[in-house]
Amino acid sequence: MRIVPLTIRFLLGLALCCLASATTCAQEEAAASSLPSWEYTPYRIQLFVGSSDQSFPPAELEAALAALQPLVEREWRGSWQTQWSVGAAPAAAKPPAATADQDSASEEPPAATSAVDKIVEIDLQRLGAETRVQVTYRDTASRRAGEPLRLLAATPAEIPVQIAALLKAGFAPLARVSKYENKQATLRIKGGKLLGVSNQFAPGSVLLPL
Repeated sequence: MRIVPLTIRFLLGLALCCLASATTCAQEEAAASSLPSWEYTPYRIQLFVGSSDQSFPPAELEAALAALQPLVEREWRGSWQTQWSVGAAPAAAKPPAATADQDSASEEPPAATSAVDKIVEIDLQRLGAETRVQVTYRDTASRRAGEPLRLLAATPAEIPVQIAALLKAGFAPLARVSKYENKQATLRIKGGKLLGVSNQFAPGSVLLPL
């Protein structure tokens, strides 16, 4: 059977249309599936603990590191789903010495993998008989740092407790805009489905773009 050139062109065009349609459907399915995965993915947070105070006792720093991992996992149970990784701040990443009224967060955060959503710099400084605990969050996507939060610990045993309290106070969820219509935005919160929280923030919420 002899196929004329016009028929060949028609068959080729039909095949290309089917291929384009299949590619579009695959892209739409991938885009649709990426939103639920975002909502069911826990936050991955890297903590770096160090001291800008050269005279800070190394034993107290090591004790705080040892107590911090189980403490934050216990304190955050039932709250935002998170995966914590706690480590000592590299020497090069330690902030310079600062007074009690100065921010001691470093300008550049310690190195973190791209799989980490947030990194937290924790600085311990001795102020007389007490220890000032400072916590600074950074979103890795934008490298934007939040305002440093501080509390005083009266004893070495209170240091990890105060750190855990500041971690809760400074945490800010991440969200994606899934719909915008009539000046109203619907957001999908990272890890939101793990808690059953609403996909919409309250009216008047201030959002910081990444």
